[in-house]
Amino acid sequence: MLTSRTQGGVAFIVNATSGLRQIAVSSDGRKLFATAADGYIYAVNIDPEDKPSEPNSNPRKWWEQIGKVLTPTGAWGLAATPDPLKMVFTNGNPNTDGSGFGVLTVSDDPLNLTPTTVYTNLTLTDNRNVFEVNEGVAVTMTKDGKYAFVAGRNSKKILEPNARN
Repeated sequence: MLTSRTQGGVAFIVNATSGLRQIAVSSDGRKLFATAADGYIYAVNIDPEDKPSEPNSNPRKWWEQIGKVLTPTGAWGLAATPDPLKMVFTNGNPNTDGSGFGVLTVSDDPLNLTPTTVYTNLTLTDNRNVFEVNEGVAVTMTKDGKYAFVAGRNSKKILEPNARN
């Protein structure tokens, strides 16, 4: 569960009881995203332009969860892209590197997020290639959006005491 506190109490809550993994803000600073252990990516509207002007009224869902999208193999790493409507993420799944790197695209309307995802497999060949990324757990992107860098964990090698690189 992600919460933000203000002097008056809790400002927003992401209801991911499975636990959050990473959080990141879109490049325009208007949406907060979080990856969770339940395989969802959650979105919160943090756009200051959507702050309600009337008490007890929040028509643009400011500081509220505005959506979530289920990923087929999980969601772990998360980062903004130069395009404020796109985020990149990794799955961190120890059992498959297929769908290991994803791009989440959302609309600009917090009332109609309409998320879509596309994926790239992190496996380059037959799983014996020493240069591929296993279990993508973190991601970042260059300012120009031309390159993404993915960090892998490779827990199978960590958990096998006699495993060699």
